[in-house]
Amino acid sequence: MMYTRSADIESINQTLAQWFPSMIDRILLEDSREGRTISALRIHAGAETNRRGVLFVGGTHARELLNPDALVDLTIGLLLHYSAGTDWVIGGRTWDAGILRSAMHILDIFIVPNANPDGREYVFDTDRLWRKNRAPLTDTACVGVDLNRNFDLLWGIQTRSPGGGITTSTSPCSDVYVGPGAFSEPETRNVRTLLDDHRIDCLVDVHSFSELVLYPWGHAPNQTTDPSKRFTLVDTSSWHELPTDAPDYQEYIPLADLERFEKVGASAAQAIKDVRGRTYTVQPGTALYPTTGTTSDYAYARHVADPALRKVYGFTFETGPWTGDAEESFQPPFPEANRIMEEAISGLLSVLHSCACSIHLIGGQLLGAADDRLDAMRSVRDERLAGTDAGQAWIALLERHDAELVQIASRDDAFKHVAGELIALVGELLPSGQFDSASAREIRALLGQLERAEPSTQLRADLRRLHLLTRQLEGRPVEEAIGYLRQVPPASPR
Repeated sequence: MMYTRSADIESINQTLAQWFPSMIDRILLEDSREGRTISALRIHAGAETNRRGVLFVGGTHARELLNPDALVDLTIGLLLHYSAGTDWVIGGRTWDAGILRSAMHILDIFIVPNANPDGREYVFDTDRLWRKNRAPLTDTACVGVDLNRNFDLLWGIQTRSPGGGITTSTSPCSDVYVGPGAFSEPETRNVRTLLDDHRIDCLVDVHSFSELVLYPWGHAPNQTTDPSKRFTLVDTSSWHELPTDAPDYQEYIPLADLERFEKVGASAAQAIKDVRGRTYTVQPGTALYPTTGTTSDYAYARHVADPALRKVYGFTFETGPWTGDAEESFQPPFPEANRIMEEAISGLLSVLHSCACSIHLIGGQLLGAADDRLDAMRSVRDERLAGTDAGQAWIALLERHDAELVQIASRDDAFKHVAGELIALVGELLPSGQFDSASAREIRALLGQLERAEPSTQLRADLRRLHLLTRQLEGRPVEEAIGYLRQVPPASPR
């Protein structure tokens, strides 16, 4: 087998949009520097509107040939398994048909399989280790910009690895050249356009190699205690190279966001490991080496620089291992390439699941609960419960039943109706200020109806835990009830 040429990837995009017109919208983006077509696919099912989005980008670095093919395979797999209503078995990991269906109905899934077609073609035809795009540069014979240094986050500040190597450069001949200006390249503007135009909550930029799941920040170590240390608040005018010019600087990230990055990353790493046992490390980008102007950091930084913009949880996958040979690591031979692509697909499906989140996965359009109530519940989970061990235990109790709840809801309309009523009631309690006795009795009645739907032994036990919880919290103010959940983990059922 061979890796797919740029024209063929674009042809596949066109064909899929023609074959699945109700599930795919093909979005034409800016052409590449050399005039090649670049398109994104919006994948979705059902009639729901105003969805959240997830964006997957591949091929940013030209020599990493595997990842655009993986995103093509992901697209085809989602369409075929959704259409057939079948589970997706990837090595040792099975993705439940109900989970896939829910993701397709709840999310807009945006995929840019081949963000840098010019560079990809140059790899095929001329230089197997070419990294950049093919932008002509003024006043130099050198060509190309590192697209993963061209985004508007501390753009133009060089970075250096602990070993001394330059990892972000203002030299046009460098492999990590930042370009003549932030967003100087159509290929990076395309990502910005998708983030500007759509309600995207999560982004994964898929790279090779090193078997990593990376999250922000890339320019400095993370800290969660000093909000004044943010790139928008500190004077960066003297920063020409990091960490040299600010060796002690650490970038602020809210604890709830850090924990969500770690949790989503860990779930993705587990989904990858389930395929055939390979272990991906989850870590902040700077732990690999310092960088500025990267895709995933920019995606997350947008809401920091402009609070009017959506928060986007940005990740980078580094697929496949270092084999001892650069070309083989960037372009693994088949059939090993297929195995690595399967790992990447499983990891990306995990991100889909995580970014839908159990609250929206179970309570969204599938069950008809109003979006503002779901947002309030998600806020309590992410901003209040996730900050303590006990709160995390309650989150884990609820989220371990995602797949089963979706399966039961898909076959049992009565269960779906009851679950929707339960979620709506909980969502309405949050702004009311009081967990009154009438609401507690109604919740217990709904839990009892769910228990009669023949759930698994574990789900039945956890429903009983929730039943007990309502008695413990009945009559308390909502704030006091949330405080209880932050301090007291789930009890064993009676």
